[in-house]
Amino acid sequence: MKPVFGRVFIFVRTFINMPAFACSDDGDPSCDAVKLSAADSTSNIYESQQMLNDYLLLHYGSAEDTMPYSFGPREAIDFPARCAKLVLESATQLGLKTERAIDVGCSVGRAVFELARTYKEVVGVDLSKAFIEAANTLKREGQLDDFRKDEGQLGQTLTATIDSAIDRNRTTFRQADACALPPDLVGFDAVLLANLLDRLPSPKACLGRMGGYMGLVRPGGLLVVMSPYTWMEQFTPIDAWLGGYERDGKALSSKDGIRAALGEGFELVKEENMPLLIREHVRKYQYIVTHVTVWIVKET
Repeated sequence: MKPVFGRVFIFVRTFINMPAFACSDDGDPSCDAVKLSAADSTSNIYESQQMLNDYLLLHYGSAEDTMPYSFGPREAIDFPARCAKLVLESATQLGLKTERAIDVGCSVGRAVFELARTYKEVVGVDLSKAFIEAANTLKREGQLDDFRKDEGQLGQTLTATIDSAIDRNRTTFRQADACALPPDLVGFDAVLLANLLDRLPSPKACLGRMGGYMGLVRPGGLLVVMSPYTWMEQFTPIDAWLGGYERDGKALSSKDGIRAALGEGFELVKEENMPLLIREHVRKYQYIVTHVTVWIVKET
């Protein structure tokens, strides 16, 4: 879970050039996988320096650096760290293992590093080459400079820093497509999908990879899905939306769409709302309410 200014901007990866679907045999195009080449990745806006700076601020910026006004909603800052905290708290409350975790759509990696406080192995995957390179620099060096935009071309150089108490060697970052995840990624104790689904061309392809044989989540494992459900046809064909439309006179919600896509092997154990604040510049912000659903994979 940056700015296409003037629209709701959320913590996700965006696909600018819509790729061709790799069709399955079941006749349902909304479940088909999507293949993206390296050229597709480098041409999208999430490879730009400005976007990288924006995400580094979102992930690592302090409350003062992000929201200098005392009357601003500072409780909505530090979203990636709060995502990781929710995963950890859910695992503890449910008495689940904390050996391996993965953040699909990890961006520049804050949640991955935070999960590594407890999980012994944490993988972060993202389509953006620039984001993954930045995350690997943070893993290697422990810090990375970025530029915060204040007004026009004016701004300030900041330094994203990883807490020295975190064992960065527990983390791995790799470039991958959330709609066609590599087959070696299987059997994690916890999976985080934060503000990703509504910017995928095929969200069902991503969710379909979560469970079953060779599933991303192991039996008895945890899946945390977060999304504001900002469905837009420029990113996701309407017939691939998980909800947010009517069918036969009945309103279909994204929550029900997630449940249907995951199937009977998943049990919903908790849901809540989480605020997110996005800074565009010193006088413009976006306030987003992300819906959180927490699932466990039923053991057979």
